[in-house]
Formats: sequence, C-alpha cells, structure tokens
Amino acid sequence: MKRHKFHYYSRNKKLIFYFSTILAVSMFILLFTLYSQYHIYEITKNENEEWYGSWQGVVVDVSSANEDILQEHELMDKTGTTGIYGNVRNSDQSIGLVGYGDHDFFDMANLNLIKGHWPKKENEIIVESQVLDQLRKSYDLQQKISVTIQTTEGHVTKDYILCGIIDNYSSTWAIQRDFPNAFIAQSPGLIEQSKNIYLIPQKGYENILNEIHLEKNQEILENTAIEVSYNPFSTSNLSYTVIGLFAIVSSILLVSYTFFQWTRKHYKEIQILKSLGADHRILIKDLLHLYSKSMILPLFIFPISCLWMKLPWQMYLFAVILFLISLVLSILLSMIQIFRIPENINTYTEAILIRTRRLSVKQYKKMSPFRMAIRNIRWNLKRKIVQMLLTSSLLVSLLLTLTSFNESRFMENYYNGFSDFLIQAEYDSQGNIKTIDPSIVTKLSSIQGVNYFESLYLSSGQFSVAWNDQSQAVFNKDFIDYPIFQIGDKGINQVFPNVLYVSSSRFKDKIFTDIDEGSFNEDTFNSGEEVILYLPAFCYSEAKNELDASQIYPLDNKEDSTKNVCTAIYEENSIEVGDEVTVQSRDGKKRQAKVQGIIREPLNDSFKYDYTDSLLLQAFTLPYTVIASDNFFGLEDPVSHISIWLDSDMNKAPIEETISTICSNEGLQLINKSTEKRIEVEKYERRVLIYAIITALLTFVFVVFLYYFFKQDDVVRAQRNEILSQLGIQRRKIRAIENIELVIHLFCILSVSALLYVILFFGSHYQMNSVVPWMDSSFNSISRLSYPLLILLFVSIYVLLAKIGRK
Repeated sequence: MKRHKFHYYSRNKKLIFYFSTILAVSMFILLFTLYSQYHIYEITKNENEEWYGSWQGVVVDVSSANEDILQEHELMDKTGTTGIYGNVRNSDQSIGLVGYGDHDFFDMANLNLIKGHWPKKENEIIVESQVLDQLRKSYDLQQKISVTIQTTEGHVTKDYILCGIIDNYSSTWAIQRDFPNAFIAQSPGLIEQSKNIYLIPQKGYENILNEIHLEKNQEILENTAIEVSYNPFSTSNLSYTVIGLFAIVSSILLVSYTFFQWTRKHYKEIQILKSLGADHRILIKDLLHLYSKSMILPLFIFPISCLWMKLPWQMYLFAVILFLISLVLSILLSMIQIFRIPENINTYTEAILIRTRRLSVKQYKKMSPFRMAIRNIRWNLKRKIVQMLLTSSLLVSLLLTLTSFNESRFMENYYNGFSDFLIQAEYDSQGNIKTIDPSIVTKLSSIQGVNYFESLYLSSGQFSVAWNDQSQAVFNKDFIDYPIFQIGDKGINQVFPNVLYVSSSRFKDKIFTDIDEGSFNEDTFNSGEEVILYLPAFCYSEAKNELDASQIYPLDNKEDSTKNVCTAIYEENSIEVGDEVTVQSRDGKKRQAKVQGIIREPLNDSFKYDYTDSLLLQAFTLPYTVIASDNFFGLEDPVSHISIWLDSDMNKAPIEETISTICSNEGLQLINKSTEKRIEVEKYERRVLIYAIITALLTFVFVVFLYYFFKQDDVVRAQRNEILSQLGIQRRKIRAIENIELVIHLFCILSVSALLYVILFFGSHYQMNSVVPWMDSSFNSISRLSYPLLILLFVSIYVLLAKIGRK
C-alpha cells in the first residue's frame, strides 16, 4: 500500500513565497552590510596609506644592533630607513631636517611629488613646500637652498639646487619626530646624526610589532593613522555593524511574525489536523520541509553575491554563521507556535481566553473608544508586539545612520572652515609688526579661486595700556606674583597682549553686537576717540604660576570651570565704561581714548564665526585686548594678517605657486595648510555620501515593511469593524477607536526606539570616548533639527499608510 507523505505548511505556495523573500532579503542585507564595511575599510586603508604612509611601525634614532635585529627578523616583510645629515637653516634658525631615504622608505612613505624630480645628483635637493614657505621662497625650481650638514671635516654649510617639491608629509603623519623635511642623495662623505627604520610585518603577523623586544630601551612606535586589520567594532565600522545586526534581528522577527499571522489565520485547520492524528513530530517535520524549500532562493543568491562582492572567506563564514543563527531562532519560534495550538477543537483560542468576562451588546455600546482600543490591542497583543519591535528596530537603524551622517557632515564643514593659507607681515628690529602694502592685499584677494578673504591688524604685544585704577587690577593683587603680560622695555610694565584693528563695517555683526557693558557708536569708534575692551573672565593656574591662555570661560561656567580645570577664575573689574585709557607704543608715543564698551563673554569660540579658524580667533585667544579703529593708529585700513580660503573645486597647485611667489617677493611669512585640510575634508566627504545612501536605502525598506504590516492588518480590521457595525456601534466611534489605537502604537514605537537609540548611541560614544554632538553647543541647529524632522517623517508615513490600508 502506497504511503502518502504529510504536507501542510510545505505545500502552501504563498507561505513559501513569503519565507523565501524574507530570508533572501535578509541574506542580501547581511552580505551587503559586510560588503560595505569591508570595501569602505579597503578604501579608507588605501587613502590613509597614501596620506600617512603604509609603514606600520618606526624606531626613531635606531641603534645598529636593533637595526640588525629588525632587518633580519623572519616575520618582517619590508624595512626602510631614513638618515639625518643636518638642518635647513634660515639665518641662524633651523627650520627643518635634511637627510636621505632609501628605496624601500619611499615605497612605503607614498610622498606626493608636487613638481620636479627626486634627487639624482649629489648637489640636488627636494624639500617640503612648508620649508620654502618658511624660507620665504617661491615654488620655482633651480633655486639655491642652504643646509648645514656634518661631514668628515665637521659641520659645513653647503648650497644645494632645488630639483623638486613634495607635499607636507611630516606635519600630517601620526608620529612627528625626526623625519626629514628635505632629501638629498645618500653620500658616503656625509655623517648620519640619527637614523630611523620603518617596518611592515608580513600579512597576518601585524601584532608581531608588540612582541619584539629591542635593546637600550628603544621601542617601536606604531603608525596609528592606518588600520592594518579589519575590525567591525572600530570607530569607522561600528555603525555598519549595528545596521547588520539590526537586519538579522528584523529578519528573525519578520519570519516569526509571518508564520504567526499565517497560523492564526489557519488556527482551526491545524486544530483539526491535530485531532485527526497529526502530532507535533509530523508538523515540525513539515515545518522543516517548508524552511528547506524557502532556502532555495537564498542559496541561489549567496554564490552570486560571493562572485560579485569578492570578500575574504572569513567574512563569508561570519555571514553564514549569523544567518544560520537567525534561521535556527526563526525555526524555534515557529515550533513554539505549533506547540501552543491545542488538539481539542472545542478549546478556546488564546484570543478568546483574554476575555475575562462576557459583555453584553449594551455594555459594548457604553464602552469608551479608549477602552475598546485597549481591548483590541490586548486581543492581538503578541502580533502587535512583534510589529512594534520590528518597526522600532528599523527606526533605530535610521536614527543611528542619521547620527553618523550628521557627525560626518559636521566634521566636513568644520575642516572646510580652516583656511588654506595664513599670511603675516614681518616684524621690524624693535619687535613691531609691519603692515602689508594695500596693493599686495588687493592682488592676493583678487586671485582667481579665492573663495573667502579675511584680513586684520593685530599688534601682538606692541603696545602697553594704562588706566586710572590700574593699581586695583587683578594682576597687581598679592595672589599673583608678577604681571601676567610684560615686555622687557623699561617703563612698560603692564601690557595688553593685543591691540587690534578690525573694520567696523566688515565685522560689525561678529564683534560689536556682543558688547555687554556700554553700547557701540560707530562714528566715535571710527574717529579713534573711543575703543572697545575685551575683558572676559580668565583662568589662572597657581601650580604653573602663569596664565592658562587656552582657558577663557564665560561667567556662567565659572563654578564648573574652577572645580574641574583651574585653581581660580578671575575677572577684571578695575576698568569701567567711560574710563580713559592710555595706550603707549614701544617708541614711547602715547594715545588716549575713552572706553566705549566692554565685552565680557568670550569670543574665542570658532562657531561664532563663518569659518573655523577665523583670524578673530587669534585676536581673542587671550583676555585684555583693545579693539580700535584705523584712525586710532593713524593708519588707513592697516593689515598685518591675512587668511585665504580657496574654492574646493579649484586646482590648488597653480594658486599655491602664485601665492608663494607673491609672499616671497614681498618678504611675507606664508603658512600653507591646504594639504592637511584636503586630507580631512576628503575623508569626511566620503563618509557623508555613504551615510546618505544608507539612509535612503533604510527609508525604502522601512516604507515597504510598514506597507506589509498594514496589509496584514487589513483583513483582521475589516472583520472586526463589520462585527462592531452589526452590534450597532456607530461608524464615527469605530474611527475614533482606530485613531486611538494608532496613537498608542506610535507612542510605544517611539518610546522603545528612543530607549534603544539612547542605549546604543551613548554606549558607542562612551566606548569611543567621543563627544555627544547634538548635546554640544557647536552642533548646528540644522543637524539638531534633522532628528525631529525624521520623527515627523516617520509619523507621517505611518499615519498615511494606516489611512490607505483602511480605505
């Protein structure tokens, strides 16, 4: 007699389709998350090696014995060396080291050649661009560069011909110790003053650097700027790991929810099958058959994804293990649902069992919409809990991705705010800063590609200031042993560190709106008869017996700052609005002016200005600053400092050359920061793009899931509303019940999401020891506004899909 196999779950094509789709999407999301992580890691690793070198460790000033140990180590893949011969000098001052590098060093250093070629002859030299800036030379080749080197005959000064220029690497590398700023050809006639050895271990043995013991207490310094091995829980990968874990959790819940819904719909059928002899063993065997059929699509997707993504085999193994764990959990949850169905067809279902007492039609009609909404939720409690958990997990994923996007965009804007060039006038023989010729200022500001141009006149200790009650000043009191600001000239004892000229028309909204005492009168200020004083509270460290110039606090932070940072916080109150101050220059010339206003709140916060390192930040780093007009100095719109921001889309190389030529011809000091700025900006630009794409994909998945949930609820809701209508419940009251249910669901989802988000967000930031950006005053209002906008978007989509489902 032919024996028929039992098929119930495994013959339902609709159930197989749902399971196959959910498992396939889960598999793809998991693999895509790992793919994103790994390839972003690869891109970041390659870029970091390009910017910071591919070497993983260095021993500075290595001894001969340790050099032999490292070069002969069997697990070392490559070693490179640099040696120091002497210094590049400007007058009597050393501005950089000159040395050589071997072929392996240049391979792992990845230095960027701006122009020219590497030294081939003994009289050729290649330098960093910052060396030329400090020498106040242009970026033209074939110039003479003087260096002091040690030979067998002693220290000699020798001229080399400039054959090339490289990007500033020594100021960007994680370890900034004894790296050559200029390279010449290695020569047996020159004596090494010190030698560095750079290391790359064999692949898979990166940790060997921590296990090598060197002689003479020398140590291997690691290149912390590069990530040599993939770590899913590192700062750059943690957000993707969380998204991947949420994808697994969502797939488990979604499979369980689908099976739960299908079981409820066919509850009586399964009861009848059990009463006819279909025991748990047969049903579970058929359930496993269902899962095996549903795995055909994921098993088809997996090898195709492997061929496309080309990940390391360890990551595929990790993905398979995670997927199998989620699959086993889904099967266990489905088995539990089968076990809970009673065999007796007369047994009440769990939906009926929640009713503790029978209600009459009259009692139903008198029941408030809120109570009826609560009863409806209790009726479908488990299904609603799964729905809310799934929705919450997706919303938390969106919030975490949005946070990463906002942090990356914030850092991108922060580094974009740094100037590319800082130009400063020279000081004369008496220590007074000169002014930059107006024609040069015009020439620099009119260069094509300049996005923003800022200039001011900053005396930097050129003047002393006296006033009537100076004897009552903070720095004359017994608890401070000596004047805070002092210059060696006789007769000039107490000195304001800065006397500053800023254009009242250009900086009116940045400075003169912050006057705390007095009021700004532009006419009397511009005439030079009155000045503004900058006198914020400041920090004084008795342990160091000096002013802590980096700490200036607003008055409302005095208590906290005193307790945690400083010995005490002081405020200068011996000067008042209307007092007359005498400003004396080094040559003895005196100028008198009245105090028009006093600024008490600190102005050294970069977020008060349009750009991160505005020149005004230099001016307001210290307390005791006089702000005056150009007429006060007897000059016409003087300029001593210039900051230049370039257009990010422009090719900066020719602009750099133009600016360096102007500065070298006019004897101006140039600080070129464009390389460091470009590295940081490009890093965060890439992250912003990635997080924007992930946010868009998660939003799409989120909408699809919600639509699926509401479609599942349509049948149940229609049946329930029909019963309520037959009981005489008005349509308006039924709508009210549905709206109350919707509000309760939203409240629960938002509460659970907020709790999960806070736990994950604060936990990850505590682990990485970073600042919580949206609680920081520097996190701009647009970024803070994105969170309520996302919540509003979620609520709108949720309500819209719920209303569509009811029609």
